[in-house]
Amino acid sequence: SLLTENRRVSNNDDIQVITAVHESGHSILLKSLLGISPDGVVSVSSDDTQKGLTIISGKDDKIVSRGHIINENAASLGGIVAEKLIFGEENVTNGSVSDLEDATKFTAFMIKKAGLGNKVGTFDIGDNFQLNDKSLEIDAEIKEIMKQSIEKAEKVLRENYELLLKLSEYLSRNSFISKRDFNKLYNQFVSKSYSMDEADKYRKLLTEQINNRDQINFQFTGTDF
Repeated sequence: SLLTENRRVSNNDDIQVITAVHESGHSILLKSLLGISPDGVVSVSSDDTQKGLTIISGKDDKIVSRGHIINENAASLGGIVAEKLIFGEENVTNGSVSDLEDATKFTAFMIKKAGLGNKVGTFDIGDNFQLNDKSLEIDAEIKEIMKQSIEKAEKVLRENYELLLKLSEYLSRNSFISKRDFNKLYNQFVSKSYSMDEADKYRKLLTEQINNRDQINFQFTGTDF
């Protein structure tokens, strides 16, 4: 019937609007916090099988430091935070289930397996052995990092609210934005970006420490001092 058809169209439009806001949150935080421009952002596919996607490449091999965990998580949680800011907390949808799960698993892995926890001994070695049984402390630290990640995502998106609205509006009317157009829109409306130049980061840190130690006055030639 016409009523059913109109309702279907309305529901599809709502889905695209929700997805537009959700993916806008992800993509803005990827760029602002991690310095990664998405290869493209999809708000709805032509066959309606893919509701939304922020396409990125070249991210899996990145070295992660403790300071990077919160930024990584904030980008992962950008969708749910964007929905909260634009639609209100009571209208947040269940589209962030996998985002929350992925962020929690990532944090747990970095704290428990990679040894990036704050406290000595709060990490696992294998499934059946713990250096020190501090599971409650580990859980508390994971929860705190997740809390800080959500707060960071909200802070950045609030500071870039105009950008969030502009990108959301574009994706609510168009099914896709390319990397080129995303960067153009981002550069036009971004208020504040937090991404740091990661190139040669650790060499710069080493050089800074060496320069601060005047007593180190030797150079290693490869054979002797």
